[in-house]
Parts: sequence; C-alpha cells; structure tokens
Amino acid sequence: MPAGGLTAVVCSAADAETLPTGWGVMPTPARPWPDARWADLPLAGVANTSWSPPPTRLFAGPLRRELDPAGRADARGSDDLLWDAIDAAAARDIVEALPDRLDAGMAAGGREFSGGQQQRLRLARALMADPEVLVLIDPTSAVDANTESRTAEGIARLRRGRATVVFSTSILLLRLADQVALVLDGTVAAEGAHESLMADPRYRSVVERWTAAG
Repeated sequence: MPAGGLTAVVCSAADAETLPTGWGVMPTPARPWPDARWADLPLAGVANTSWSPPPTRLFAGPLRRELDPAGRADARGSDDLLWDAIDAAAARDIVEALPDRLDAGMAAGGREFSGGQQQRLRLARALMADPEVLVLIDPTSAVDANTESRTAEGIARLRRGRATVVFSTSILLLRLADQVALVLDGTVAAEGAHESLMADPRYRSVVERWTAAG
C-alpha cells in the first residue's frame, strides 16, 4: 500500500457488513480482519490518521466551524483551504446557496440538507482535516453520476501526496486509484490497477454486482 497515494478497497457484500467499526483495523494478505492493524502496515505517519465511516454526524452551529473544527482556515487567515476542500467534495453549490454561506447556522444533524448534500459536507470536513492517512467509506454512495465524477477527481487531486484508503465500488474512484485491493473472506485476495483486476472474475463479479445493485 503506497505511503502517499489513493488505495481503493473492494469487498464482497458479506465483508462490507464487517468493515472496520473501530480504530485501526485493516486487512493484509498475511492476516485477515480483525487481527491486522495499522501498525503492521508500511504507512508513513499512521499516528495522524482520520477515519470517516458512514454516517458521521453533522452538528448544530455555524457551517464554518462544522467543516473546519480544528480552525485551520482561521490559523491561515484565509478561507482558501476550506473552499479547496469544499470544491473537492463538489459541495460549493450547497454552501453558496445558503444566505450566509460559510457563516450560516446549521440545525442538529444537518437535517436541512438532503442525504447527498450531507454526504458531501461530511466529505469536505474529512478532507479539510488533511491527515497524513485518511480512510473513507463509500464517500460517493448518495450522489448522482455527475457529482460522483467531480468528487472522485476532487479526492484524488486534494489528497495527492497523502495516503488515502477508500472502501468503495465506484468505478470512477477505482479508475483513479493508484492501487486497488480485493478483499474476500476478510483477506486481501488480489491487488493491482482496476483495469488489470477486471480480468479477475472474482473482482469483476463483485464490482458488477455492486454496480447493478446501485
């Protein structure tokens, strides 16, 4: 797994139900879930790791604070970093539609936003944190194809040089990934680029099954 690249993890429906539900669990070829941990992986800076499972909650308060709880934009004296994260999550239209934009107040749970809008705002928050290792689970599952394309490209662009692990069967994300891992029965069964893995009937079956279900 590259120290600074986009890695996608594709798994069966059974394995999807047992995706990591706590900090630091990740399969390796030698050891299946749940024994393998981040400490066993050749990743740089695993201490600075952010995990974004679905659904992480949105809280009440100013949108700016919700998307940038660490105050990185304030420390820079500019909203450029925050808008970069928002653009990467294809969420600019959501923010610009609000009367006060970044200073708009948000209800608890972000209930004024649709499911797809909430997903994009949660993604913007995860990207804004800018950890050395970011784990995302189905970050584009609630958006349309056009938004999914922009989001996939945004994640790859903004996370360039950082280690990012995406659990997804999005063809758009899989094509942009530097490496894809197929997980079956809790163990990495195959690794490679999406195009080469499509020759593996196990991989093709999982991807096509999830694509048809979506």
